[in-house]
Amino acid sequence: MRAVDIKTGKIAWELPQTGPGTSRGGTLTTAGGVVFFCEDTDFLMAVDAVNGKPLWRFPSNNVWHASPMTYMFDGKQHVAIASGANIISFALAE
Repeated sequence: MRAVDIKTGKIAWELPQTGPGTSRGGTLTTAGGVVFFCEDTDFLMAVDAVNGKPLWRFPSNNVWHASPMTYMFDGKQHVAIASGANIISFALAE
């Protein structure tokens, strides 16, 4: 995972992936500065958008074939993603 400063074209931060290179999931950045992405060892991961510091990860035991998405329900923001035959959804902390 690599973040590039769009103003300078320089690499802002990198987070090496150590898996087999089979993940087909994408990324999602929230307005709150969190980047969710499908890590290459079958984890859904959240990192700080500014510095790439890992914040959270969740094992799926499945290869990702979709990108995470966000939605609001009952006034709370959620992140959801398809994992195998399942849809997994997490409510974000305020």
